[in-house]
Amino acid sequence: MSDATRVKASRHPRLPEVLLGAVASSLVLGAAWAVSELGRPVFDAVAHSATPRALLLLSVILGLALLFALGWVLSLYRALRSPASSHFDFDEYGGFYIDRKTRLGVCARCLSLEDPRVVHLMDVDGNKLCNACGQTYRGRGKDTQKA
Repeated sequence: MSDATRVKASRHPRLPEVLLGAVASSLVLGAAWAVSELGRPVFDAVAHSATPRALLLLSVILGLALLFALGWVLSLYRALRSPASSHFDFDEYGGFYIDRKTRLGVCARCLSLEDPRVVHLMDVDGNKLCNACGQTYRGRGKDTQKA
């Protein structure tokens, strides 16, 4: 891959990051609109009938809810930024990754691409073969699998 292609690909944000940003900004803008327009009569009624201590408690509760929501968004962002290989176990003998849910082999070459792909390996004569890139991996023989 040339440097021009690599720079061009790195300038464009990934779709999950864009969607996460859109959801987060929509929530913030929606909450601001709801407070300013829909919540005005409720806010005025609560402000006139509530004690200062109750208003302070309400502010603290809303602040904590906002902090939890921001923490959740940041944890989702960190999960999106983690490498694709962190979601799989590694088989040191064969040199490929293993899907934790299905226990099927996953091609290490395809998973390490700039745009990672999860390609499950086929069993061919005791070895593993990737459909997408043609990479072969050594598998465990039938004798060692039974033991």
